[in-house]
This record gives sequence, structure tokens and C-alpha cells, in this order.
Amino acid sequence: MTSFDPDADAGRRATPPSADAVDVVLRDQPTMLSIPRVAELLSTTAPTIRRMVDQGDLRAVKLSRQWRVARDDLRSYLLTPSELEDPEGPEDPSTD
Repeated sequence: MTSFDPDADAGRRATPPSADAVDVVLRDQPTMLSIPRVAELLSTTAPTIRRMVDQGDLRAVKLSRQWRVARDDLRSYLLTPSELEDPEGPEDPSTD
């Protein structure tokens, strides 16, 4: 199994992973992924993924009693720059 660790080089990366890298990880995944499966793919925990869903960072749907994340929504999430990382750099304080 191939997993994607979004924190592996967080200190060095201000851009999202390449589409090719994300596609390799998601290529053999089902259309709808369970929360534990998403957590496994991202090398994190199910509570972290649930928190991301609750905060609206990651789209998910509830089917019966279980939450599912669409593979395409996970792909979009991974290819979207994080709001925590500022690719523009710090704001210029002289413009205030």
C-alpha cells in the first residue's frame, strides 16, 4: 500500500504535492473512502479526519451511520494549498 504523508516535508514545502503523486496514491482506491481509510492514506488518525470534516476542510457525506469521503474530494483537498502555509510570505507591516 502506498500512503501519502502530508507532514513529511511540511517545513520545506509551501506548495501542495504534485497531481501525479496524488494520483498514484489514489489510483486503486474505491470511489468512496471510509474515514479510517482516509486516515490510513494520510498517515494520521480517524479523529483527525473527522475534525477536518467537522471544520469543513474536507468534504464528506454520511451514508446511513458512516461517513464517506469521495476520492475526488480527497484529491482536491490534497491539491489545495494549506491555509496554514503562506506561499506569499509574511505580510509587509509597512502597508498597514
